[in-house]
Amino acid sequence: MSLASFVIPTFNRTHLLQECLDSIRRQSVSDREVLIVDDGSTDGGLDRLERDGFLRDVVLLRHPQNRGASEARNTGVRAARGEYIVFIDSDDLLEPHYLKTAIEVLERDPAIVLFCCDSFVIDTKGDTLYGGKTFQQIQCEIKR
Repeated sequence: MSLASFVIPTFNRTHLLQECLDSIRRQSVSDREVLIVDDGSTDGGLDRLERDGFLRDVVLLRHPQNRGASEARNTGVRAARGEYIVFIDSDDLLEPHYLKTAIEVLERDPAIVLFCCDSFVIDTKGDTLYGGKTFQQIQCEIKR
């Protein structure tokens, strides 16, 4: 059993998935498994990544047709063997100590059963958008 299982639903996002996986591989906690749930992609990108060995340390699960991100997450959770489940979308990147911080918070207080965090919005070059405001700050401004 792994300490944590990263569950990544994806659909035709191979071009983003590589960076997502790199951010998981850079985590300061290495006791983890990664499950990618291909939700019926039609672009052939995951097949290329698999042939190139980029998915060597990943469990790849496939839906024959697109069923939506929620179904893909459920498929990943059913296959996960980790003590903790980490949902991450294929266009997300994690800071290197994300998993370490999450586990410390969860283990400090058994009453805490869910860990979530804020995020910055970046462009395709990795530059921070919206003047560095976090996603939650932007949503609060929109919704007042």
